[in-house]
Amino acid sequence: MRRNYINVSPAVYLTGADNYRWALDEDFKETQKALEGFLALTHSPHSADIIHSVYWESLKDLPESILKNKFIICNLSGEWDRYERDFRTPFLHIAQFVNTWVVRSHQAQKDLEKRGKTCFFIPYTVDTKTFVPFDKSDFKPVLSLPKNTYVIGNFMRDTQAGRGRKPKLVKGPDIFADIVTSLREAGKPVHVLLAGPRRHWLRKTLKERGVPFSYAGWPVPFEDMRINTLNRKKLNRLYNQLDLSIVSSRSEAGPHAILEAGAANCPQISTRVGIAEDILPEENLYNTVAEAVGIIERDMGSRNLSKTSNRIYKTVTANHTADAVAPLYKTLYKSVIK
Repeated sequence: MRRNYINVSPAVYLTGADNYRWALDEDFKETQKALEGFLALTHSPHSADIIHSVYWESLKDLPESILKNKFIICNLSGEWDRYERDFRTPFLHIAQFVNTWVVRSHQAQKDLEKRGKTCFFIPYTVDTKTFVPFDKSDFKPVLSLPKNTYVIGNFMRDTQAGRGRKPKLVKGPDIFADIVTSLREAGKPVHVLLAGPRRHWLRKTLKERGVPFSYAGWPVPFEDMRINTLNRKKLNRLYNQLDLSIVSSRSEAGPHAILEAGAANCPQISTRVGIAEDILPEENLYNTVAEAVGIIERDMGSRNLSKTSNRIYKTVTANHTADAVAPLYKTLYKSVIK
């Protein structure tokens, strides 16, 4: 019979990292930091009372006999509706074993509560010792970028895995391309900075459209997750080279880019996905390409987004660290430890 409550001092098996040194690995590392101060973590799911996964897919690798007899906590790293509509995955089958979902935005919390799911809000966190603002007077850039340009960055995957090199539309690379293309066609001195793996589609598209860009990586034509995934300190330095970071996604649980840019005190705008409305002021959010272009054109003249970036920085560093969310994890675990 499935247990609903766990004895005092449970052993917890934490899982879900994918070893790509990217978003899931960061979530695993940050969750581990938040839990280690008050829980005993075990290396075996068999000896655990609680299995806590930062990503649902890692649960499908465990025997159902374990899933049925352990208390399962799972971070929702994406939108439920998107997972549910993807019939190629066993999401709904795995979801039936999860006792409690950890949601990272109030948007996701409202959605799961409407669905009648047990969930607990704990925001995403970022390593504020790695992602930091630099004093520009002694900052040494990673790349040499054209002077007198407005540098716009995007460090999220834009291309699907496989040989087709199709755009990963959930990340909105077409939206990003349309924004910077519109600015370029209006004669604005923009320069795009791309980084990270699977940037094939956007590199190709920007080249075809005549939008100048730099890529902090090896521009290889093949799968590049292993060679173009940057270490976080270098990624932070790239944020510090930007005039603006753009999130153009159609669906997200995060993204981490909002927290990373925020901790680096980098101006940013985003579509209304995931954590965006929890963290960004209204003037940093957009619904259409035209809205985004208007925000950027105004910022190129006034640099008003630098003022909002200071507010975002204070929010992120105060509320989105492992230390800040540790009390929330304690409350969650107390609710299942009787």
